[in-house]
Amino acid sequence: MGDRRLVPPDVWARLESESSALGSGHLRHRVAVDAPVDVYLAVERPSGARVLALGFDRRPRTSLGETVHLRGLRVSEAPFQLEERPWTVSIATSRAEDNPLFAELADDLVGVVSASSSADQASDDLAARLECWRRFLERAGPGGLPEAAQAGLYGELWTLREVIGPATSIGAAVACWEGPSGAAQDFQGRSFAVEVKASRQLAPTSILISNERQLDAAGRDYLGLVVVGLEQAPGGSESLPEMVASLRLLLASSPMSLLAFEDRLLSAGYMDAHAHLYAEAPLTVRWSRFFRVDDAFPRITERMLPPGVGSVSYEIALDACAPHAIDLAAFQARLRGVAT
Repeated sequence: MGDRRLVPPDVWARLESESSALGSGHLRHRVAVDAPVDVYLAVERPSGARVLALGFDRRPRTSLGETVHLRGLRVSEAPFQLEERPWTVSIATSRAEDNPLFAELADDLVGVVSASSSADQASDDLAARLECWRRFLERAGPGGLPEAAQAGLYGELWTLREVIGPATSIGAAVACWEGPSGAAQDFQGRSFAVEVKASRQLAPTSILISNERQLDAAGRDYLGLVVVGLEQAPGGSESLPEMVASLRLLLASSPMSLLAFEDRLLSAGYMDAHAHLYAEAPLTVRWSRFFRVDDAFPRITERMLPPGVGSVSYEIALDACAPHAIDLAAFQARLRGVAT
């Protein structure tokens, strides 16, 4: 995604037009000629399914047929000759209505394969990336992220760029961004964790804690809480796509960190094809508050629960958190101290 597009924009329309006369079979077009495996886009007739076909010299190290479970996709592997390569991995749509989304997926996967250093690495990277797509479809789907999820992602990206990045480094901040994977806290370093709560209320009185692990330091030296107040404000604000673009620019000199960032964006449910939807509702950070979560902080943790009780969600009054508030400089200094 981002600037890694390697698929010609008109290739699918051309393949579908030229293959329309076929009774059965495939019409394909090779892309990414420098990739460590052969990469073809194809249209299957008579079904009209779109296909990404990959030619390997031998059975891939990671079996995509066994590891990928993505609704709407057919993934197969077989000792089938694809030009000079004797083993073929095929990823295809199972329904014609999924073809537009598949174009985005195929473009993204071509970029992933092209960045891989070997065929084995390509199979590993493809499996990991398709897992990101699985999480993406769970969170967003063809219609993009709902408003609450947009706000949550905006708050995490703002915290990454403005709070954690300056305290560590922007690459290190991306490496510890775990919110998209469903981790207990949104950011998890070896010795610290940070949870982010974003609110679109003008004056919220409380925050919702999703479970008993969210404010549990779990053996880390430091647990911080960031609460961000967002407002939709067309004048002078920064849209979600603009926020993403600014972070891509900051990460441009570190290809590995940029790739990790793209993986997490996709897992969070963000795709560039939806950018026009998010640009129509720009947000701005009106206020932010920072807290150190220590033993006296008002919270429920796993060890407080009696046997058999779990999946507890609860609200915390922000007034009750006030004794634990610190300013941004102190928050970052503490992060810097435990991260080094």
